[in-house]
Amino acid sequence: MTRAPAYTHGHHPAVLRSHEWRTAENSAAYLLPYLRAGDHLLDVGCGPGTITADLAERVAPGRVIGLDQAVGVLTQARAVAAEWLALYRTLARMNGGEPDAARHLLSWAQRAGFTDVTTTASTWCFATPPDRAWWGGMWSERIVDSGIADQAVQSGLATRDDLARMSTAWQEWSEAADGWFAIVHGEIVCRA
Repeated sequence: MTRAPAYTHGHHPAVLRSHEWRTAENSAAYLLPYLRAGDHLLDVGCGPGTITADLAERVAPGRVIGLDQAVGVLTQARAVAAEWLALYRTLARMNGGEPDAARHLLSWAQRAGFTDVTTTASTWCFATPPDRAWWGGMWSERIVDSGIADQAVQSGLATRDDLARMSTAWQEWSEAADGWFAIVHGEIVCRA
């Protein structure tokens, strides 16, 4: 009996949680030295799209296409690709900031000549219903009614409809029983 190809682990939320954790750095580091701005990539078996979105940032303005046989997981991947994080990172960089500064702190300190450096990290985690309601509600409003919303539209990176979809996604996330969001803060003390 020949069976149709299937992903062994399936796409249960427990499986997808581990896939959503993946980034280009922790799951495709071997590929990063080969990527250049303007490259076009095909990500076969993209799953929920977290690696795909990271790769897209690295090859922009190049194009990245993610493929997966599971229709449901592709819907999630589209949300990752179109949603909040990529837009946030792009806008932060347009404003002269580095939204992923934590991963660079130690190398920046070393390049500046510091030799006595202490590095630590702390984490914010939004997983309880009240925490999700607060964080998701805040971003649901913020993505349509704050400076980031105005910059996204003025720069042409998003339309008001795009932002409304992101707002809805934040609300849906905040109401999901398995919703979980963490932010890791890189911390550094340099002594001269």
